[in-house]
Amino acid sequence: MISNFRFTPKNDWPVDGDFSVRFARRAVFAGQVELEDYKLAFRSQAFTAKISDSQFYQDPRNPNLKKLVATVKFSHSIDTRQFEARGSLAVAKDAEYLGHLLQMGNERTI
Repeated sequence: MISNFRFTPKNDWPVDGDFSVRFARRAVFAGQVELEDYKLAFRSQAFTAKISDSQFYQDPRNPNLKKLVATVKFSHSIDTRQFEARGSLAVAKDAEYLGHLLQMGNERTI
């Protein structure tokens, strides 16, 4: 018979944190139960962000109005206002004349 243990913290798991669990040999399991290892070490998920989709948009009425619409997927919740304020978009040197603005869309896309 296999039993599962679920470790659920009171608050969110810290991002990219190291954890260890140690079982007391006698206090947790019946006397006849013997484990291969009474210690477990693991790491919570690291924070990641990646562009999962992007498309170029040119306004059909105003050909000078061009946009890149990109979807950024994050592994954890983010503060969208902080992302807008602190995020940046790098453009190629020969495209600097275009300027750029990082702005969240309706569906939390940039």
